[in-house]
Amino acid sequence: MTSDQINRYIGQKFTEEHNCYYWYREILKDIYGIQMPPLAGNHTVFSAARLIRDLPELFGGRKTDKPQPGDCVFLTLGHRPHHIGIYVIVDGKPKVLHAVEGSGIVLSDMSSLRINGWRISEYWTLRED
Repeated sequence: MTSDQINRYIGQKFTEEHNCYYWYREILKDIYGIQMPPLAGNHTVFSAARLIRDLPELFGGRKTDKPQPGDCVFLTLGHRPHHIGIYVIVDGKPKVLHAVEGSGIVLSDMSSLRINGWRISEYWTLRED
């Protein structure tokens, strides 16, 4: 993602309908041309994260230890993933583009994630390699 592409999303609103999974899907579709299915029913962000992680046959992809731009980042404030962001590289540094309740879409470096209590639980990729 370019800085211009990232800046188009910064500050977009987080709402019940436009949560982190919604924005993850929108950005993947817009920037990377990847279509992720909507979640049927009334899913929480936690259940969305669990579905993506636990049902690779539905969503495709796999866990990776070597994230690339566009890969999914599962974040947690506790023990279970309940937040989704996108791994990006900006000025050679890894960052996470994610939608946060009360702030909207933000771009966080790894140290600011830790300072704000977030922990990366795993990375998920849709790449075949």
